[in-house]
Amino acid sequence: MCAMSLIDRVASVFLADCRRLARDGELLREFDLAGPLLLSEVCLARALINRLGAGETAVFRSRWEETHRDLIHLCNVLGHEYVDAEFDGVDYFITIRIRGEAERLPRRDAFSLPHPAPRRVITLDLTREPAAEPLLPGGRTLLP
Repeated sequence: MCAMSLIDRVASVFLADCRRLARDGELLREFDLAGPLLLSEVCLARALINRLGAGETAVFRSRWEETHRDLIHLCNVLGHEYVDAEFDGVDYFITIRIRGEAERLPRRDAFSLPHPAPRRVITLDLTREPAAEPLLPGGRTLLP
């Protein structure tokens, strides 16, 4: 099985099962990039971004600070808008706004990009048993 078809399958599952939330009157999709099979978080984020529509806003959750920086650079390459990042002591929440073909931002020199520190936030997990959460929402597996 080719790596791209695997990423396509994972992205399809993530899109179908993503969490939707509202912030400041805007509907957001939240994706947990801690995907199965040790896929690169940036590759998975790019696959998801490519499937989102212009004007949509997505929040990507990652446990790695590097992903926050990598998504800043990914937005620069693809022309999408990096909005901000938050950190709750465990997870990073990186917000990106998807831009249509005609409204993409111009690519900047990678060394001139700002790398703002994530804002510190407090999150509360209201699930009863967070350790029992399956790898994919609904307890499904990717492979048959």
